[in-house]
Amino acid sequence: MTDLIANILCGAAARAGLPFPSRVDCIDGHLSVHTNPTTLDQWRAWCDLVAVDRDTETTKTAGFTYAKGSYRGYPVLLYGHGVPKLRYAARLAAGEDLPPFGSPLT
Repeated sequence: MTDLIANILCGAAARAGLPFPSRVDCIDGHLSVHTNPTTLDQWRAWCDLVAVDRDTETTKTAGFTYAKGSYRGYPVLLYGHGVPKLRYAARLAAGEDLPPFGSPLT
């Protein structure tokens, strides 16, 4: 059943104008959805599509952010590859004085 829900989710993403996920894993009734948003708006749209609980959004590396959500009753772990760098660029554009990207303080 999770393969079917993954296909439905990908169709919903396409209808929302979102880029196709780079990978979707369906394991034990859970979906892991890997995305490569090119803007923060795309990341937010993915978060909205899978009803992400903003309190679960976590960044542990400079490579990606992940968050927990659900889609049609199925638990989803959403990965946003490149999101930390997009956030860093937005902060720079807003005039913040930041250390180089990827340093412990970013």
